[in-house]
Amino acid sequence: MYDKSRIHRESVLRDPRGAAETLKQLDELSVKARTQITNWAKLASLSTDSTGAIIRTAQKSIEFIRRTIEEHEEEQYAAFARNTNIDPVLTELEDILNGKVGAAVSADEFDDLVKQGNERVAAEIPPGFSDVKRKGE
Repeated sequence: MYDKSRIHRESVLRDPRGAAETLKQLDELSVKARTQITNWAKLASLSTDSTGAIIRTAQKSIEFIRRTIEEHEEEQYAAFARNTNIDPVLTELEDILNGKVGAAVSADEFDDLVKQGNERVAAEIPPGFSDVKRKGE
């Protein structure tokens, strides 16, 4: 269990501030901005050169923001990747779980436990069968 929580925690920590979503939205906004500028420039009878200059400036600004976010996230991830022991949540969790969680079960034993659990759910034998109802399954 601890190993699974550690793996999940590490995957969350790879992008804790939602940088990937921010970059995705920046890309979408970049396309929208280009379209909006082009539409406005046509209505304003702006020259092709002037329109191009505005679009290039906007694109350079967005690229700068994107690059800054990526560099910051790479630095943060590099620090984390070097040493997961610096994660205060994992350190505290390890202290809490120390001596309370056994070794991981084998794949065969895991499959057998899942099968037993499914049988208990089907037969409505506690504990666990009510969990299915709570999760909406």
